[in-house]
Amino acid sequence: MLRVAAALVPDGERDAAGVLGKLAADATLIGEFLGTDYARLERYVQKLGDGSVRGRSVAQILDDAAIRSDFVRESCNGPPATRRPPSRATPAAS
Repeated sequence: MLRVAAALVPDGERDAAGVLGKLAADATLIGEFLGTDYARLERYVQKLGDGSVRGRSVAQILDDAAIRSDFVRESCNGPPATRRPPSRATPAAS
């Protein structure tokens, strides 16, 4: 999906380092592999911007640094209320 999204960014709006261009070039291979199904994937990726993630719109995440910071923290660690320490398996006694 990331490569398809990169391909949807116009050339003039891509980053100077060329990362989006490289990802967009990979989308060509994905299109060749998927054939006619690629158009369906492209439509799906285009609609992703209309949704919300963790109760926040894409615009909110992009426009507000505090919301973006919370989103990144939650995406990496999970919401604090649902985060549990890893379980520690103890070896069975033999």
